Amino acid sequence: MKRYILLIATLVTMSCGNKTDNKPVEIKDAKAELMKTISQTEATALQATKSIDPILADSLMRLYDRFTTLYPQDTLCPFMMSKAVDVAANTKNCVRALEFLERITDKYHNNTYVEWAYFYKGTVYADVCGDKDKALEAYGFFLDNYPQSSFAQDATVLLNMLKLNDEMQLIREFEAKNSEQ
Repeated sequence: MKRYILLIATLVTMSCGNKTDNKPVEIKDAKAELMKTISQTEATALQATKSIDPILADSLMRLYDRFTTLYPQDTLCPFMMSKAVDVAANTKNCVRALEFLERITDKYHNNTYVEWAYFYKGTVYADVCGDKDKALEAYGFFLDNYPQSSFAQDATVLLNMLKLNDEMQLIREFEAKNSEQ
């Protein structure tokens, strides 16, 4: 409970800043404070467990979102969005994971995270949303648009696995490929 109070107090303190003409210093201080809050919340969220507390997960996603809203030109924004995607995916929040992925692809066109976001969209559809058809579509889109990507081989394997009807068919395919070698 103390952690939540500390987090809320930090966020309230950050939002109630001193209004002076020293804006660049305030922005740097606010940004540093936000980064510190993100780091503390991440450490708390992952402390002593393999799974993340849903309330802390929501707090983390909001902090990542706040960072990208307050500092949209910062080079860390795509990274922060990718972390938000991971938290959303790990808490099985399909809608938020997809929203964060869309923000990466829409806002950061020339960033290296865009390629990852298109690839990971297939994984989110398959593993988080449970939508095999959308996953197939996402992996297909990725392979059509990024055939030379370092993720292309993984996308091909995952696409082929999704196309198989059952585990026995997957085993037969695997054995057939091994016998060819």
